[in-house]
Amino acid sequence: MYYLGIKIKNKRLLKNLTQAELAYEICTQATISNLESNGNVPTLNILLALAKRLSIEISELSEIINISDYIKKEEKWNTQVLNRLRMLCSKLKYQEAYDLLLNELKFDELKDRFEFRQYYYYKGITSLLAKDNFADAHFNFNLALSTGEQRELDLFDVLSTNGIAMTYFLDSETDKARTYFDKALLQLNQLMDYLNLNQESLEIIKIYYNTAKFHSSVKEYQKAIELCSLGIALQKQQNMNFELDKLYYEKGFNLYKLGRKKKQKSSITMRLP
Repeated sequence: MYYLGIKIKNKRLLKNLTQAELAYEICTQATISNLESNGNVPTLNILLALAKRLSIEISELSEIINISDYIKKEEKWNTQVLNRLRMLCSKLKYQEAYDLLLNELKFDELKDRFEFRQYYYYKGITSLLAKDNFADAHFNFNLALSTGEQRELDLFDVLSTNGIAMTYFLDSETDKARTYFDKALLQLNQLMDYLNLNQESLEIIKIYYNTAKFHSSVKEYQKAIELCSLGIALQKQQNMNFELDKLYYEKGFNLYKLGRKKKQKSSITMRLP
């Protein structure tokens, strides 16, 4: 890529352009500097825009870089970043995921609606849990749900719906939160027979856990227990041990609260004349 940087620099100087002038409305001046000094190649869209401004033909670029391999490499890069985002969020490392999304994912190289849905979901969940930014979370979750008009339901629809529910829940809007928690569970039930549990169990368990926390907060302890039990059963089925202690703790807490509630009812009944 060193020779590409030399070619860009020579063409720029021939046209009497500064780095800032070449970069104008295409990229940052730093991108040009990195390209010219060490051959650090930008995204394909940026590279083609720079080539057009410098009157460099595609055939000239092809003599220096393999365009086809370059495209494949970029596609793999975003796939790798999305997979890393999934793992970071599964480990509750939301600030790290937020930084990765901001600094490394190439938005202009997202290749289909499914990748856009993933992007907007991860932007929403990290805005919510890393930055406590309810407005950005709502905005991005809704974008995740609105990409594509006629298509089948998928897990990122459920996750985004659950994300909206969590946003309302953390913002103390209980009635709205309930609506979306219920909707997400309904969607999940519709999808369960079609999901790849080997790959998607982590996300499903998070949905159960988040919803259980909500029902516990509104003193619906039996519902919370049932949701925790579903998460625990799925972990056992898949031989997993992901945040299992949290599910057991949440289930135990709600069993305790339910037991106290029943004892209080019994005590009140016994006192009635």
